[in-house]
Amino acid sequence: MNTEPPIGGNLAKYDLGIAQSIIAESIGEPGNRLFRLLINSAHGRACLWMEKEQLLQLGLAIKRLIGNSEQQSSEPRNPDQEADSNQLLDLDFQISKLGIFPDELDPTVFILIAFDPEAFDDSGPTIEVSTTYDQIGELANQAIEVCAAGRPLCPLCGASLDSSGHKCPRSNGHVEIG
Repeated sequence: MNTEPPIGGNLAKYDLGIAQSIIAESIGEPGNRLFRLLINSAHGRACLWMEKEQLLQLGLAIKRLIGNSEQQSSEPRNPDQEADSNQLLDLDFQISKLGIFPDELDPTVFILIAFDPEAFDDSGPTIEVSTTYDQIGELANQAIEVCAAGRPLCPLCGASLDSSGHKCPRSNGHVEIG
């Protein structure tokens, strides 16, 4: 998880501006879930699919980042104007990597960048969105909650429990492979 600003400033192919909302969620049953971020802004929307570990690491990175910040609450420095409805972005892709860092011009704003592996090249991130301190803090909480809402863990070995049972190596003295 990158928490440093990219060299050269705004290099994203698509800039959504300031997020109106950013939500972490999962779809499906525990053990077979898909994870994503849903981002809405005046410039469009994005659905960023990712692995559970990526979402968890995003939440933890945000917690570390805002834990070191002295800001308590924020409003966007320049709220986005209404965008032309003919020019609205509608992006949907599986991310290869994410980055989060504070805006150099306004420490109450954080920038989230994401890379699409199919469009990945040396030109920079695919998408960029700005968020407020409050939005990014809520996103961190959601990301951690979504990831923790999966299958319960075995209290003896820490492996995931499911409805078909669980062969715990600590309760029977050996691991069954097969």
